[in-house]
Amino acid sequence: MEITKTSITIGRLKIGFGILAGDLKDGSFKEHQIQVLWLNEEFKPSEPIAGIVPERWERLTQNTRKSRQNLTDGALCRLDNWSITPENKILLTFQPTSYKLFSTTNLMLDEPITLQDKNKPPISIRELVGGDLSRASCYLANPLNVLAMLVSADGFTFVPRRSSNVFERPNTWQASVGGAVTPEDKNPTTALIREIKEEWGLDVDREEIEFIVLGVNQKTGEPDLIGQVRTKKSYKQITEVFSRHNRKFEFESIKSLELVERNIRTCIEMLLREDQWSQASDQTAFLAVLIRTFGLQAVETSCKLTR
Repeated sequence: MEITKTSITIGRLKIGFGILAGDLKDGSFKEHQIQVLWLNEEFKPSEPIAGIVPERWERLTQNTRKSRQNLTDGALCRLDNWSITPENKILLTFQPTSYKLFSTTNLMLDEPITLQDKNKPPISIRELVGGDLSRASCYLANPLNVLAMLVSADGFTFVPRRSSNVFERPNTWQASVGGAVTPEDKNPTTALIREIKEEWGLDVDREEIEFIVLGVNQKTGEPDLIGQVRTKKSYKQITEVFSRHNRKFEFESIKSLELVERNIRTCIEMLLREDQWSQASDQTAFLAVLIRTFGLQAVETSCKLTR
């Protein structure tokens, strides 16, 4: 497996997710290993992006009303900075941002911008920074997302297919659970617990949550904290709670996969179908749980044999 600042390569599979901290094989950030620092000043993108946010937002809201998709503004936590402390803890620095800024910057990273100088051609944010997303932070809302694979006590994991009702990437596969950290959450662990309750109807213990890597989705530039939740609940308990809770707004369906040796080929075949995944970060979350379950060598070998 080869890991760079922009991608993960395993076999012939290349995932556009750059790891900043942690390790897919051995990395671990429990709640007590994550520190949070807050900045009071709300994020404002630099020009020329700031001036086009209102027009972009109006266009988005009009389009979603026509298609009957759900799009609402809300407060989010921008990842302004991160570092590893001398105590080997990860320090995350947050500042306020919003879904309005996220959807008109990160989700429009490649949309051309007409500049005031009419003699210059339109240019996207990615082109503006020469393709180096590490230089794009002054333009992007960059809210921190938490994503995790849910693993039952008897060894099943779950891959949902997103509903056609959602605004972002409908009808694609995603990690078992995921969402943005909000100011009310205060920290990533609380955010993930909230998301599991909202999406699955499940209550999980804080000690069942383990974050693995912090990285950047190269498609949108947004930062993602990826982990796993190895719950004490069985497959039957999880699916029974979900069946009572699901309204088919968030998820259209759920694919359950037993994490046993005889099933590794099926898991790898699913991993390799990159066109079906919502984001590179969701695919990375699935890869992480496969590596933690079967071992890196087994996953690498299966990727080579399957493709």
